[in-house]
Amino acid sequence: MNGWKDWQGKKVYIKLKGGRVYTGKVVKIDDRDEHHPLISIVDQYGRDVAFDVSEIKLIQQEAA
Repeated sequence: MNGWKDWQGKKVYIKLKGGRVYTGKVVKIDDRDEHHPLISIVDQYGRDVAFDVSEIKLIQQEAA
């Protein structure tokens, strides 16, 4: 799992390997599949967005 649950509830900046960038709050970590956990955020526009963590190039905590 590599500590993905530690991001739960935090405001984050995420850059994906494909180049897209998202900011928002982590609302859920689904680690039922230990090889492909999913991280779900509510982005700056109020949309629910989920990513396979293998697609994340960079994740950083933003100031509250």
